[in-house]
Amino acid sequence: MKKQIQVLGRVITATIAQLDDGLDVSLLGGDISHIGAVSLAGTEGLTGTITRPGHKEYVLTEKWALALADRYKVPVTVRGGIHYNNATSEQIDAIIAGCDGLLRMICSEFICK
Repeated sequence: MKKQIQVLGRVITATIAQLDDGLDVSLLGGDISHIGAVSLAGTEGLTGTITRPGHKEYVLTEKWALALADRYKVPVTVRGGIHYNNATSEQIDAIIAGCDGLLRMICSEFICK
């Protein structure tokens, strides 16, 4: 499943791959897609997060991994890389809010088999 939203005129894409046992998610976009953080969660909670120095995507990857693992009762990895050039704190808040809405959309539409 692939879902896209526009936040501040740029695309953020969430791609979910269903595995035999789990979900693999990428959350990428803005001006420069990249890997900033990777989080792993299971039904017992967050297992761990790896973050590149100076990157804040863990705020999203941890939230997404925990929410999806809880919703679908499977292990989940989330890779995040969203960069907006010279983003202000207000713009970062808008990016987080947009990603929160995208997560809600995915949780209501995605059917895990």
